[in-house]
Amino acid sequence: MKNLLILLLLTELALLPKQATAANYYFSSTDGDDSRTSAQAQSSSTPWKTIDKLNSFFSSLQPGDVVLFKRGDVFYGSISIKKSGGSGSPISFDAYGSGAKPIITGFTDVTSWSNIGSNLWMSSNSVSSLATLNIVAIRGSFAPIGKWPTNGYNSLTQSGVGTSITHTSLTSSWSGGTVVIRKNHWIIDKSTITSQSGTTINFSNPTPYTASSGWGWFIQNHQSACDVQNEWWYDASSKKIGIYSTATPSRVQVSTIENLLSIDGNSFLSFNDLIFQGSNSTAACPPATQSHVRPETATHTLISKIGATVVVTVHPWPKCGTYREGDERGQHESGGDIGGYVDVTGPPFTDRVGDTIQRLHDRPQSGDSGATTAANSQPMTRRRGNEQSQMLNWLASRRNPPAAPSRSALHTTSGTRPC
Repeated sequence: MKNLLILLLLTELALLPKQATAANYYFSSTDGDDSRTSAQAQSSSTPWKTIDKLNSFFSSLQPGDVVLFKRGDVFYGSISIKKSGGSGSPISFDAYGSGAKPIITGFTDVTSWSNIGSNLWMSSNSVSSLATLNIVAIRGSFAPIGKWPTNGYNSLTQSGVGTSITHTSLTSSWSGGTVVIRKNHWIIDKSTITSQSGTTINFSNPTPYTASSGWGWFIQNHQSACDVQNEWWYDASSKKIGIYSTATPSRVQVSTIENLLSIDGNSFLSFNDLIFQGSNSTAACPPATQSHVRPETATHTLISKIGATVVVTVHPWPKCGTYREGDERGQHESGGDIGGYVDVTGPPFTDRVGDTIQRLHDRPQSGDSGATTAANSQPMTRRRGNEQSQMLNWLASRRNPPAAPSRSALHTTSGTRPC
């Protein structure tokens, strides 16, 4: 009888659903091989190689599995999360080995250049498939887009400005460049210059607002606006980049991936000891109601801070494409959400958009590259849906345009951010 009971118990246990054993999967951009089997990839001596391989295998990952990137390696691509982990058993992303943290990057190197005269260089080939280029790094430092005038704004001399500007200083051909217009105390819009007739430039109005006489404007992203070392412009038609340089440009990187991490509605995920850099739009793009996503000690490289990093500490993440209106300075100081994407603990009075610090500029300080500092800053807000517009509330009492961004000028954009 006893033997029969034991036999029945063993039979019942055999029929119970088996719990999957969590596995580690290793990736190395230097030692990896994507042709290896999933069993081989569970050993650090036979890792897979690319993020493309991770994305193709992602649906096979199970709660509790760990994806490990080799320290010291750089991985190009965007991680696309296709499933959730479980409560108490998240799908984790971490580092293995010794050395520097692994980097997930959207940067592509530009190595071939043609001299087109007057210290201007054009890439020999297209550098991206994207319609816009937001981030350029040269020798590891953020490079500013070309801007004219060099400092400050041009003053509007007409009212009702919405689709054209006439100004005596418009003697160069600016077609294809970007005009940036401060229309009132809280709105700065940008638009592509579609044509020019004499000293009049024409463009479409991205918003219902118009500007009156006395407000300011400048032009960026055009060859004629580049006259300082490492300033650049991007030709959306040829997908080539141009740079002002007294010598052949070297160690130039451009962002060629919009988002480096897409959560896609999944949860119970953990990120640790990783660096994300070089996204053209957003490093991490989570959904509206995401929870149980833990960026433990993952860091995000802010190229315009010359290699500085800040710690990502948000969960849950807010919705892509929208922004919390209010005091951005207060959000930094209280750990609130900056730009509606991630909470970052970093230098105050900076505004991270994409993979750079888009600094909100006013009253440039000596040695500060035009960035606002604690000594002169006031609350700053952003208009919802105009993702890179400067909103400087404290200027409400002033009519004349403030000092415009200096050579580290930010890239203003109208519209919502793609995810």
